[in-house]
Amino acid sequence: MALDLDPAMLFENHPDAMWIYDLDSLRFLAVNDAAIQRYGYSRDEFLAMTVRDIRPQEDVPRLLENIKLVSPGLDQAGTWRHRLKSGELIFVDISSHLLEYQGRQAELVSARDLTRQRELERERRRLLEREQQLRRTAEASAQHFQGLFESVPGNFLVLSPLDFMIVAVSDAYLASTMTRREDLKGRLLRDVLPVNPADPQADGPRKLLASLEQVKTSGVTDIMAVQRHPVQRPDHRAAAMRSATGVRSIPRCGDPRASWSTSFIALRT
Repeated sequence: MALDLDPAMLFENHPDAMWIYDLDSLRFLAVNDAAIQRYGYSRDEFLAMTVRDIRPQEDVPRLLENIKLVSPGLDQAGTWRHRLKSGELIFVDISSHLLEYQGRQAELVSARDLTRQRELERERRRLLEREQQLRRTAEASAQHFQGLFESVPGNFLVLSPLDFMIVAVSDAYLASTMTRREDLKGRLLRDVLPVNPADPQADGPRKLLASLEQVKTSGVTDIMAVQRHPVQRPDHRAAAMRSATGVRSIPRCGDPRASWSTSFIALRT
């Protein structure tokens, strides 16, 4: 069954603000309920105004130029600023179509409010810029921390909490163990300090991994007693390093289990 829709009813009840204005005088000839509600003018106030009256003064020349170029058919005029009765500026997307109304050459205009959409987009850009700034700050802080950490006196490693992969090494540790940073970073601690079956006294690696697992589970610092760790010299001769090992959790993002620092204080080799 076909619906018999009244065009006037569609105009009056359309959710977007709509009006018809005279192309010669620019006066409003008709406005719908959405326009009255959004712009704050009564119907009588609208009908005593022209389309210039809802524009900021600086936008009127552009409006007049646009009206000069009006042609038959649908016109997608783009985004414009409109001023409400309260003085507030809003952004609207304008679509229009020429028609004859009450014997006058007129234009039917639909103004879709984009103000909230633009505010959300502006907020999204602000948050994105903030995120980028925080990322730049974090990267700069990380580089600063890395420089400080690598030059700090003392033999230190920073390990990933998931698998105890080495993510940072102090210069002092490299000197004590006669290793290079590029040979250690990215490797698992158990591969760097393997258990030596031929030296039962060098059980430091096994005890160290057990202590790390304990700290990972509990989130509580564990200070180990002096341990014996095998160290592979560059000439491939085995050596042993005695160390007092402190397994300490470093809080990150409020979670004390997020990253770990293991200190190795070499006593003698």
